[in-house]
Amino acid sequence: SHTASVRCVSVAGRYLASGGTDDKFVIIDLKTRTEHTVLMNHDGTVNTVAFTHGGTHLLTGSDDGSIIVTRTGNWQVEKIWKKAHG
Repeated sequence: SHTASVRCVSVAGRYLASGGTDDKFVIIDLKTRTEHTVLMNHDGTVNTVAFTHGGTHLLTGSDDGSIIVTRTGNWQVEKIWKKAHG
């Protein structure tokens, strides 16, 4: 769960993703109403989370300048752009 303010949310199918000022993005399983996964791949506030159209990937962006692409099936990071924005 988040330990600080939530900044953004996105929903796809059974999952809700949230990003926060604690540098985490949290995945909630809406079917079971439980926390599914907590990912801490950013080194700054997570300002945006968005699922792809088919829900196969989650993209997150952070104050650290990075954008991360995570596969939703296994919640593994597939791509990190370290300085995608400034």
